[in-house]
Amino acid sequence: MLLTFAFFFLVITSYYVVKPVSRSLVLDDLGHRIVPYIDLVCVIFMGPIVTLFARLVDRVPKTRLVSLSFGAVIAVTVLFWKLIALPYPWVAGAFYIWVAIFSVLIVTLFWLVANDLYRPREAKRLFGFIGSGGLLGGIAGSSIAWAGAKVVGSENLLLLSAGCLAACWWIVRHLWGYVD
Repeated sequence: MLLTFAFFFLVITSYYVVKPVSRSLVLDDLGHRIVPYIDLVCVIFMGPIVTLFARLVDRVPKTRLVSLSFGAVIAVTVLFWKLIALPYPWVAGAFYIWVAIFSVLIVTLFWLVANDLYRPREAKRLFGFIGSGGLLGGIAGSSIAWAGAKVVGSENLLLLSAGCLAACWWIVRHLWGYVD
């Protein structure tokens, strides 16, 4: 239960660390008038991505799918850390879209693992406590983003988020040992 709490805490922390970075980059590099159009692109991309992921859940062993997904999310986050330094405005838009996809994907990964760990009766009893890890993660992630942007710079917050996701992956590997 505590590992699942920590897993959800880190998932939400990692998102709330990168969310303000994506918003500030898109506003600085592309302006506020482009945001509705980028949100539309997010919606267009999200449907096929969620559909593909749902099909993969049925076809790929969950342990492998979750591991590959975490590896991919971490790799793309680190890639954007490198790309943000480039002077191309499209990077901000692409990163904004990535963060929207990232938010859905990592939360889905959490629930995919959590649903395998707990039976319905256990879930009803424990998910309130586990969910509070997400609330605390939102507070921690927002606080880290606020303070971290001043200390290490906004772009380096992506590495912190990738580190949180690596910790999630480590936790998941230990949680799989509890699955019947």
